[in-house]
Amino acid sequence: LYILLRFHFRLNNKKKPGKNFDFDHKIGLATSLDGINWTKYPGNPIMTVSQSWEGFGILHPSIIYDDGIFTMVYGNSQPSGLNYGFGIAYSADGINWIKSNLNPFFNTSNSSLAWNKVLYPNFVYIENEYRIYYTMYHSNPTTFAICVARF
Repeated sequence: LYILLRFHFRLNNKKKPGKNFDFDHKIGLATSLDGINWTKYPGNPIMTVSQSWEGFGILHPSIIYDDGIFTMVYGNSQPSGLNYGFGIAYSADGINWIKSNLNPFFNTSNSSLAWNKVLYPNFVYIENEYRIYYTMYHSNPTTFAICVARF
């Protein structure tokens, strides 16, 4: 069984009050028996914005399944100039998720670089430790770095 978690993105022509654009980032689920033919879960999205730090939406999910529990690390989408971060959520079935009240558990202030944005978390378990490989972004001058956080 293959499982694909993706974020949904929609840019509408109608603006919401106080926003430059109407972004709609959500996390959805699809499954496949062969990795080629996919079926979207009819109850999508499986996760949406519900915490204030998440801004315009949630995206870039990365999941580990360990000891009967799915653990997801995901990013948020913010208006320009606001702090980006990572949230964490837990699920017994991969469909119903409980977000931590401590979100965002990781943001730009957790990094020694302290740049503008943390993006694209890749949550893995390697050599007896949890790691998040991620991208940091700095706008002046435009610079990217690949980083790792160890837990």
